[in-house]
Amino acid sequence: MIEDAPTSPPLGKTRHQDRRCSASGDPLPPGSPALRFVHAPDGTLTFDLKGKLPGRGAWLTATRESLLSALKRGGFARSLRAQASLPEGLTPEDYAARVEEQLQRDALSRLGLCRKAGSLVIGADLVRKEAAKGLAYLSPSDASEAETTKLAAFLEKAHGVPHLPLPLARHPLSIALGQEGVHFLLLEGGPSKGALSALMLWRGFAA
Repeated sequence: MIEDAPTSPPLGKTRHQDRRCSASGDPLPPGSPALRFVHAPDGTLTFDLKGKLPGRGAWLTATRESLLSALKRGGFARSLRAQASLPEGLTPEDYAARVEEQLQRDALSRLGLCRKAGSLVIGADLVRKEAAKGLAYLSPSDASEAETTKLAAFLEKAHGVPHLPLPLARHPLSIALGQEGVHFLLLEGGPSKGALSALMLWRGFAA
């Protein structure tokens, strides 16, 4: 089972010192990207994207490798103190793919809200014009390396804006955002902080 996409930003919250990764057993540093899973009433492992579902939670470093390790080596059973099974018919790889889909959907939904709020600008000219307000420069996976490298260098040098290549090609990214584009600049303010946290989780998991 995987929970539906959230409507409010749950990400970037400070982690308690006693939270440990279910895969490695290592403490999760405060503020580090992490995923939460719970034991559902039907006995299945549920991805808690909002981080708010009731019950004992199992925390995980936000990478695909960590999820697969916890699934295959019993890490969740130890953390949850209960045997949690995968939804019927799913392999660990299938489940990881579903988690990634959920993270992607959440990140793109938040980016769409940023575009509607005016805190996401699209197009190289607009990106340069609004660079001083930039929070992060985004580009699709199939963008021209020469173009993105040049623009990223300008943004980093002039305004300290980081470049975050996205794990999604131009066409599906444009469809998700409702506007064609290659160069995207996330601006400070509005819903951008939550969007950036969601993007970081998605990128880290999809890497």
